[in-house]
Amino acid sequence: MNIFKNIREAVQKRNYALRPHAVIHMLAEGFDEGDIIGAVGNGKILEHYIEEDGA
Repeated sequence: MNIFKNIREAVQKRNYALRPHAVIHMLAEGFDEGDIIGAVGNGKILEHYIEEDGA
């Protein structure tokens, strides 16, 4: 199963929610929801951290 593909599909269908923790960081870093959508749609995974699996 490709979780990144599933996330992209959910974003395309507008079937997602930005949690308060993400919004706080988003505002602090100076980007907006459109930046997140662009990154999900056009980005790629650069590193995979095994210890974060199942978190």
